[in-house]
Amino acid sequence: MNGLQMHAMHVGPLYPEYLELLSEPFEVFRFDFGQPPEGSQSQKLQVQASAGGTAHAIIMWWKLKLDQLGHITLDTAPPWTNTSAQTASLPASVPKADASIVSMEHTELGGGQSGTQTVDGQPEQQWRDHWKQCWTPVQPHLMLEAGDMVQISGHHDDTSISMNAFAVGLQNDPHIAQTDGGHDSYVGSATQCSDAELSSPAQYSNMTNTYAPNQNLSQPLQENEPKPTHVSGKSPRVSALPDACALDRPAVSQFHGAQWHVTEPGASPNRLWMLADADRAVQYERALRHVVAGAGPGAVCIASGAGARLALVAAACGNVQQVICLQESAAQQRGTLQAAKAAGLLHKVTVVDARQLLDSDNPAGLLSELTAAPVTPANVLLSEPYYSLLESLPPWSQLRCWHDRDVLLTAGLLKTSHRMIPCAGRVCGVGVAVPDLWRTRAPVGVEHGVDLTPCNAALGAVEADTAPGQALALSQTAPVMTRSVRQCGSGYQELTERVEMLNFDFSKSLASSQGSAAIRVSQEGVMHALVSWMEYQLIPDADQWMSSAPHLGGKPSYSLQAVQLLQAPVQMQQPSTVHKGEHQPVSKMLCRAVFDLSAGNISFGLASA
Repeated sequence: MNGLQMHAMHVGPLYPEYLELLSEPFEVFRFDFGQPPEGSQSQKLQVQASAGGTAHAIIMWWKLKLDQLGHITLDTAPPWTNTSAQTASLPASVPKADASIVSMEHTELGGGQSGTQTVDGQPEQQWRDHWKQCWTPVQPHLMLEAGDMVQISGHHDDTSISMNAFAVGLQNDPHIAQTDGGHDSYVGSATQCSDAELSSPAQYSNMTNTYAPNQNLSQPLQENEPKPTHVSGKSPRVSALPDACALDRPAVSQFHGAQWHVTEPGASPNRLWMLADADRAVQYERALRHVVAGAGPGAVCIASGAGARLALVAAACGNVQQVICLQESAAQQRGTLQAAKAAGLLHKVTVVDARQLLDSDNPAGLLSELTAAPVTPANVLLSEPYYSLLESLPPWSQLRCWHDRDVLLTAGLLKTSHRMIPCAGRVCGVGVAVPDLWRTRAPVGVEHGVDLTPCNAALGAVEADTAPGQALALSQTAPVMTRSVRQCGSGYQELTERVEMLNFDFSKSLASSQGSAAIRVSQEGVMHALVSWMEYQLIPDADQWMSSAPHLGGKPSYSLQAVQLLQAPVQMQQPSTVHKGEHQPVSKMLCRAVFDLSAGNISFGLASA
């Protein structure tokens, strides 16, 4: 895609708490499918700000006329828009792309909860999982006051649309360049996070000493970051790091907070937000310094996974002699080398293609050949763990760090007495209500005389939405969905306590294992799914875990969970309120988790206790 990439998300639930509208909706492109456009097109228009604030993003959606008479209209508009009035004059068979400028501070980038809503007296609209809006970042952010004019630059080719916004009066549009043929060619820049101020310290879930990421979107802007363009003469709002936080963070050149994104080209919005979480960075860096200090002088470290943060922080430690960084892609390798050079640590950092090394028949020999030096076994292995190629898979796919540890140890690249971050992991879960998501997996039947029931198995349909009271069992057909639970529609509710179901000791060899837990019902309701996530212990001396659990307060975050639907909804009830009847509600259940090494997967089983 050219220009600034569009990202799909449900924006409805972010408004108004986490999203502020700075303009009225405006039309960007209009297409006639009877006469489809040829090639690419660019569009420039001026939009007046309807409110003041910092413009962080543009939200886009579609309005489609499906019949020649124009009587049937579909749209993916956010629930706060009055789509019927805005599409009344749209000619038949002509779709168009609409957009709006928004301010998104402390907002999840990449998904959100969305549900049926009534806005300005309009009928409720059922939640549709696959009909999201799109957002794209505004580069740089614009400081707006009501009445300011903003230039919107849009571009589309045969497969994509991209946009950006600029203050009216800028002589050079930094994202639209003229080609030799005189046509507009879209060129973009890397995605930035917002310039939101630092929020409160790390928040904790109800699991003892479990770290959960805070709501902060970014660190303060550094000297060489793009500053917000203030249209009306207002000074940009730039906050400073608290002294205590600054003292806790090692000085690795200028790479702090949001600037770490340059070491991971093409990083997802969730990953960008993760990189910009100051509290998370402090936890990792404290643990790293503790482990590296215990390795003694002349320490050799291996960093596995995307990004350069752990590798460069380790290299900045005085007792570290060498850091071998195993990277997933050529772009990440270049980003890490550039960051190491800027930090003055290039002499300590060696970047290697992870798959080339780990899949080799002789990893030690290959590493010696690549570095043109004898191999010294490492005494520290570092991983967040985060592997960008595995982000869309269930959270336990990030256990690849454990597999890499075994390969490196067998190859003689790790000492048997090595230390590892993280040192342990565990799978946790909770029973939840997700009525909107459940309805999107309802089975199909006979439609207009066509029997569609054979599609149910292929589509992973669950049982019909009958009265709760069926046997407690996970669906064997619905896929495990990796997402933030806040992208699962309205009505999300945790009905049981959060429990640990399976644990791993990374000091031992990777092997199949199983675990079980008794889960008590904490709130009455209808359970539709089991939600599970990973937690990692950084050092064995401290009972503190980095968690990807959902926020208890319902606030958006970058954390992703695994959502597995039940075969049929089940009524849950607290033990003290259970009464005898034809269908006994569940007050306690047993969950069994099995890690199958050969399949590289974790399967779950539920039963009433």
